[in-house]
Amino acid sequence: MRWLGWLLLGLVATLPRGASADPKYTLRMGTVVPEGTAWAREMKAFSRDVAQATNDEVRLKWYLGGIAGDENQVFERVQRGSLEGTGSGGPGCRRVMPSLRVLEVPGLFQEAGEAKYVVNQLAADLAAEAQQSGFVYLGTSPLGAGIYFGRRPVTSMAELRATRIWIWDLETTFISLAREMGLNIVPAALERAGREFDAGHSDAFWALPTAALAFQWSTEAPYLVDLRGEYLFGCVLLTNRAFALISPDDQRQLRAATAQMANRLDEVSRQQEEALLHGAFQHQGVKIVPVSDSFRAEFFAAARVARDKMAPTLLPRELLQRARGLLSDYRAEHGSGR
Repeated sequence: MRWLGWLLLGLVATLPRGASADPKYTLRMGTVVPEGTAWAREMKAFSRDVAQATNDEVRLKWYLGGIAGDENQVFERVQRGSLEGTGSGGPGCRRVMPSLRVLEVPGLFQEAGEAKYVVNQLAADLAAEAQQSGFVYLGTSPLGAGIYFGRRPVTSMAELRATRIWIWDLETTFISLAREMGLNIVPAALERAGREFDAGHSDAFWALPTAALAFQWSTEAPYLVDLRGEYLFGCVLLTNRAFALISPDDQRQLRAATAQMANRLDEVSRQQEEALLHGAFQHQGVKIVPVSDSFRAEFFAAARVARDKMAPTLLPRELLQRARGLLSDYRAEHGSGR
């Protein structure tokens, strides 16, 4: 019966990888993305894609909704080895890849296509910065632009400057430039934003429309003013040491799955923002405050003055010059920009 044993052994050898129930590698990933959101659903779909593409050799275990801590705490856990990576909502990306801080400069980018183009052109620089910080940069995706949600409408720079505005305390470049514009900024942690507003310490949120929905800020601040400030891009980062353990083939599969998720997140974020700003928020009771040409011109003029004065002290001059050059190329091709 020895031939039967050899036959069975041969059959086992030809079975697809992943026949075992246990993966070779489980990558523990921390994120502040709330459970139940479209972003969380895409992250779970990403996990399924990775498991399928690697025949269950590699699995991702997500700790959603800040279970593993805020963005800074997630990185502390990564450094201690209790996590292998993160799906950052922006600040973690900028911490590892500081060139992304150019997205925090108000008034520099006029629309999402411009921000996406510049980030794509900086991809090699971002990968090198991540590598130097001990991470593999798997990909990034635009999440949207921060806009104003407040207790009261604002129709001029004077009214905007008289309003206490919450901004995520990890958006340090944007905070510095917004203050230089004369805005009254009340920075606080993401999880404290609602409490600060309820306690009367702030009167408005500067936030992504999708984040305002996810964290229910739009139900508390019923006035929306579509002035675009900073642009937020999420990213997926994995430590060099964890990535090195994975086979080259599975590394390629992981990168491919990340790219697919990034494309889906880009589309989902765009569709959600479009739906929220053109109907869904109004049904929720949010009032869209029109932005007059004069108010918009005031805002961009103040942003330009702050940028010219402060940005070189906050960002490398070469980065700003390169971003401006890329924007000029994009606007020349697409006929956009103010």
